[in-house]
Amino acid sequence: VTPEPSLIKEEDPEHPEPPLIEEQREEKPNVKPESSWAKEEQKMETLIEEQGEPAPPLIKEEEGDPEPPLNEEPNVKPESSTESHTGTKNSLSHTRTKKSRPHCGTKKKSFKCDICGKSLKKNYTLKKHYQTHTGERPFTCQTCGKSFSSKGNLNIHKRIHTGERPYSCQTCGKTFHQIGHLNIHKRIHTGERPFPCQTCGKSFYKICDLNVHKRTHTGEKPFTCQICGKSFIRSSQLNVHRRIHTGERPFPCQTCGRSFSHLGNLNVHRRTHTGERPFPCQTCGKKFRSNRNLNVHRRVHTGERPFSCQTCGKSFFQISHLNVHKRTHTGERPFSCQTCGKSFSRIAHLDGHLRTHTGERPFPCQTCGKCFSEKSSLKVHKRIHTGERPFSCQTCGKSFAQIGDLTVHRRTHTGEKPYSYRLRCVTQLSSFKTFFQYCCTMHCKLCLN
Repeated sequence: VTPEPSLIKEEDPEHPEPPLIEEQREEKPNVKPESSWAKEEQKMETLIEEQGEPAPPLIKEEEGDPEPPLNEEPNVKPESSTESHTGTKNSLSHTRTKKSRPHCGTKKKSFKCDICGKSLKKNYTLKKHYQTHTGERPFTCQTCGKSFSSKGNLNIHKRIHTGERPYSCQTCGKTFHQIGHLNIHKRIHTGERPFPCQTCGKSFYKICDLNVHKRTHTGEKPFTCQICGKSFIRSSQLNVHRRIHTGERPFPCQTCGRSFSHLGNLNVHRRTHTGERPFPCQTCGKKFRSNRNLNVHRRVHTGERPFSCQTCGKSFFQISHLNVHKRTHTGERPFSCQTCGKSFSRIAHLDGHLRTHTGERPFPCQTCGKCFSEKSSLKVHKRIHTGERPFSCQTCGKSFAQIGDLTVHRRTHTGEKPYSYRLRCVTQLSSFKTFFQYCCTMHCKLCLN
């Protein structure tokens, strides 16, 4: 009777587990193959550990075996040699035989899969391998109903329900379900990145991250949405994208009840309640709730505008700004007021407009108590109290609280006067405010005349 395959203890490459007695006969080289890191990483997803029991290696450990396999049928056991798995006496006898005849019994047997031709060292690993073809998953979780191909994988899965994390990092104390996850985590502390990209040289902690990264060079997007056809580099990105179609928002905020389709968005949202801004700008010290917002902000200092309009060539810091700008060319105004029918190109403009009907001013100034209908108006108002003038003229160095004021000021250097009033004479004015005042004055003079 072949033994039930148990979970594999993932080997530490620096401190390998002592091999079983029968394996001591094999004269293995001390040099680790180049693919050993990749093998150990590939084992991570299917090799699982069961403490206290020395277990046979799972199938993925056999991949890339440098020894030429023998073409034996899968259910035929290898020929017997001086080896014995049952008795100490036979084991000692074998040891003596090996000393007198060092080359005896070193030839390895293998078991070949008659479906794909893959050769494996042991019969039971071949039987486990067949499950990859049949899809057999005979071990079912009694809690959630999920099925697995081995009892070891089921035992690991159960830890999700029990919360058991038996493997702890000695450096930071973080715990893990699987020893393989712990081994990968240790690389954060050691800085080890054993998987380099052959194209650009960038290195990664995990081989799966390297495989995903390679797609940035090849352009491969193997995960496609069956509803809209959009493709993604990662399966996790596709899973999140599907929620756009299903409307699923499985991550609710415990404070305000708002739900999100992505856990990362929830984590960023929570900081609106806590006030936490853990991402500071190294240039100006401004802090942000998310790393993404920080990266966008940095472009203010670098001047980078990576998103260009194909129609007019204008560039933008953010792709969302480009998408809004495109509507100036298409005339699209997809956001309509249900009260008066007025349409807007941005939903933020619609939200602000709706408050003209309701009279709502939900943004109060904490300094003077003045309330505003739009958050942007409050932000500009606060500069009255702080004295902040973030918009500087590159010509004379004069600073302004609003970018509109800077735009008007620049015309004093360029001489530009874009606003014309034609009545009895042609007068050009540099700002719309001056233009409006001039029109009112001229109108009054005309009335008097």
